[in-house]
Amino acid sequence: MSKLGISKKKKKESIFELDKKSILKFLKTFFLIFIISTFSFYCMIRIIHIHHCSGNAEWKENNNQKYLDVYSDNYYDLGYLTGQKISYKIITLKIILISMSSSLNTSYDKIKQQAKEYIPFILDEYILEMKGLADGASNKLGIDISFNDILIQNTFLDIVYGQLLPQQINPIGCTSIGVNGINNNPVAGQNFDFIKAFENTLSFVKHKLPGKPAIFGIKFGASLNIPMAINEYGVNALITVVQTNVIGEPNIPITCRTRNAFEKSSDIINFLEQFFPLDGLAQTNSFTLVLSDNNSVQSIDVVPGLLSIKNSNQLIRTNTFTDPSWQQFLTNTSYSKERQELVDLLVSNIISDTNNFTYQNLESILKNKPKVCRISDKSSDIATLAFMSRNKFGLGNPIEHTWGVIEF
Repeated sequence: MSKLGISKKKKKESIFELDKKSILKFLKTFFLIFIISTFSFYCMIRIIHIHHCSGNAEWKENNNQKYLDVYSDNYYDLGYLTGQKISYKIITLKIILISMSSSLNTSYDKIKQQAKEYIPFILDEYILEMKGLADGASNKLGIDISFNDILIQNTFLDIVYGQLLPQQINPIGCTSIGVNGINNNPVAGQNFDFIKAFENTLSFVKHKLPGKPAIFGIKFGASLNIPMAINEYGVNALITVVQTNVIGEPNIPITCRTRNAFEKSSDIINFLEQFFPLDGLAQTNSFTLVLSDNNSVQSIDVVPGLLSIKNSNQLIRTNTFTDPSWQQFLTNTSYSKERQELVDLLVSNIISDTNNFTYQNLESILKNKPKVCRISDKSSDIATLAFMSRNKFGLGNPIEHTWGVIEF
């Protein structure tokens, strides 16, 4: 009986060992199939989106600051070349927007549907560029980036700050300065402040198309252009977004509106004509602009359906309105007021003491910590993520990072 018991026990153990081997063999086979399938899918995506482009794109470095230099004969190829080079920025922004959509009481699919409402207002050439961005990024990543993903990245500022108006999230922060120096030589620049988690979605890009001026500016993921840029004619735009209680409507996205204005402008007057077309004031969200060319500076305050243009030798704009009659539009009338008053005072004191305002003065103010230059390691905090003047640029903050020189 004991021998029989031992025999049965050994038989059970051998069956158990056999099952373990079978499971391990199955897992190894499954893992191998998964790897092969994933690699095949990756290759298929890259092959589907392969395209031979006119032009070239390469990362360049100036004083430890990188920027993408890209040129092409057409909009699609410009987008494709750019999409390949900034593919990581594009997929990072997509992941962030998917993850943060629930905090905005919406979903990525709902944002996608809202973004599609802007398509009728977008010029065909910019649609082509967005398609190129999607294909170029897909080819590089081996992951499908759709046109709708690119469309969202070109409309999310309009949607979030124009339609969703989420008062529960931290307001965007920026400080822009425009001053007429000696001989009406404008000095202008800004800090770009945003939620820290977005820092890896930003890139500076200089691009050139035939018959169009070269444009140098910052991109959010796959955005065509946001108004923190300058063209080779010296037209410069600086933006601060303002949270208001005024709902915007689908119209020309601010990224496309900015691109169009820079492509057709040799001075501030041209820019205003293109950015604010004569057929109406249909803006998608609320913001301020500081504009400068080689001879003058102006500021524009905007809420959907209303704008105010000011000419002055000293223009300071943060994420608020200074006009008393415009306080009614603000969701938080106290937000950014201290920063606004501080920068006004700093600029005024310099002009009063020296009767001049230089780029050294500008840079020293943009380094003012903690109100103007905000530094944080927390991904949920507002921090200074980039900075730019009419002749210099940089990712990071101006205290810890060097300034690159803009070259046309």
